[in-house]
Amino acid sequence: LIINRDGDRFEDPSEQAQTLQIYIDLVLGSIEGVEERVIQHINSNGKTELVFRKEEFPYPAETAVQIAIKIKEALESHPQSFRTTIGIGSGFAWNGTVGNSKRSEFTFIGAPIESAHYLASQKSTENTIVDIWIDQETSRRLDPDQFALSETYEIQSIERVPITAFTVEKGP
Repeated sequence: LIINRDGDRFEDPSEQAQTLQIYIDLVLGSIEGVEERVIQHINSNGKTELVFRKEEFPYPAETAVQIAIKIKEALESHPQSFRTTIGIGSGFAWNGTVGNSKRSEFTFIGAPIESAHYLASQKSTENTIVDIWIDQETSRRLDPDQFALSETYEIQSIERVPITAFTVEKGP
């Protein structure tokens, strides 16, 4: 799950980052046992990454979407709402420190990470505060009784490879 915030509503981007972090912490803390099992990382581009490992969560895609929906609800209730896009990709990924002795950084690598980053970079489809975009693999892993998917979107990635994407909401 990648969270990309649009900095146009706050004069100080760090204030916006702090506000977003407060909501993430509230949401993660509100679900028993989740906060200590999620890997949380803010990358060098300022995007927040939340990783749900299969070893920790029996249904990581559903957990990621449920938490994204809770973050969306929390942000939309904020009096100073700001545009935020959440991208979710599913599949195998790796994490660790990359670089050399002069500069290294912790990162996540893999197709679902790239997909989530790209989806989090998408602009809104409607006049909404928060959009949640998921890739096709994530959509396959969701219970259709719990989640409502939008129509299918074909989005061109940076490498010009099409990504099949959906927006997602709470189900019926």
